[in-house]
Amino acid sequence: MIEIKRLSDETEQDYFVRICSNKDQYGLSWVEVGQILNEEFGKDHGESKWRKKYAAFQEGMRYAEDKSVSFDDLTAELEIKRRELEKEKIRVQDQRRIYKGYVRDEARVEEMKANMLHEIRLLAQSKPLIQEDFSVPVVSEREGLTVFSDWHFGTHANNAWNKFDNNVFFERVAYLKNRVIQHGIENGIERLHVAVLGDMISGLIHQTIRIENTENVSIQTMRVGEVLAEVVNELSEHFSIDYYCVRGNHDRITPQKDLTLSSESFMDIIHWYVKARLENNARVTFHENQIDEELCEINICGDLVYGVHGHKDRPNNVVENLTLMTGRKPAAVLLGHRHHHFEKEVHGVDIIQNGTLSGVDEFAKDIRATSIPHQKFMVWERELGRLCTYNLRFN
Repeated sequence: MIEIKRLSDETEQDYFVRICSNKDQYGLSWVEVGQILNEEFGKDHGESKWRKKYAAFQEGMRYAEDKSVSFDDLTAELEIKRRELEKEKIRVQDQRRIYKGYVRDEARVEEMKANMLHEIRLLAQSKPLIQEDFSVPVVSEREGLTVFSDWHFGTHANNAWNKFDNNVFFERVAYLKNRVIQHGIENGIERLHVAVLGDMISGLIHQTIRIENTENVSIQTMRVGEVLAEVVNELSEHFSIDYYCVRGNHDRITPQKDLTLSSESFMDIIHWYVKARLENNARVTFHENQIDEELCEINICGDLVYGVHGHKDRPNNVVENLTLMTGRKPAAVLLGHRHHHFEKEVHGVDIIQNGTLSGVDEFAKDIRATSIPHQKFMVWERELGRLCTYNLRFN
């Protein structure tokens, strides 16, 4: 049985809506609906009054439904915006964290430099590198160029092709220094250009290297800096020195290549150490790189020579790339990195690849890249260019 009477828990609005919305189900006409509602609410309205009121109610319901859809859309859009803001917040936090890391690293380097400078000056008092009895060289049309690269101090090797440790390192450096002095004097040079092309320490870029290292990177950096300073100082007793330096790949501070900035290098600290150690030696001129810290420019007997480490260059296109990058064609390009002797001439430009002081290690052996350790000394003469190259081999 259909109940058209108002229920005990039914409000006036609920009853009105139920009767009107179900009138067809109840078999009522609008006249009968009006009579029922008038009787219930004590009204005397005509049927049109109730019909129009219900029509207005339905219109309001449709409007509310439309607004509800729009509100849902707005809510979804706001949620998207909220997520974007949250992601941006995380990106900013990451950037701040990275930036703070850079600042922290810079602060550590500055603190280390300050401590090193203090120790260097104490060392200079007890072990000065400047001496008063320099020989006076004769003026010569010849100049020398020695290339120091890939010394890899700190690594250890003991295989069929090579034995290398710290003792062998110092022996080879002493031999190298003496041969440079010998050939420089034999060729009557007055000025010697010293190009340090990176990878002077073993570093920490490979797991096998970290295992082979006999010294931690900080000690490697300090010791190589002192050895270089002593070698350059002794060379300056015989020649006027022009000193150049570029970064290598073993010098980088962070092991992960993709997380490393090229501006982060232990080579910078080595260079700074040598400058600080020789700050009182007027016969040594330090040349700062003007284009990039990974490219040095050497002016020898009027010839322009570029020096790079070689980890970002290949011998078959290095001349083209550097010439186009700088807008100046060199007479020669010096490279290291590949640990073996190589020379080639491209359109009048000599490509000269230096060897390594450390020799064959586990990495080189595993990739079947054995070679004879050596460094280079060259003689230039004005108007004639490069006269000869000495491959100073360590057997």
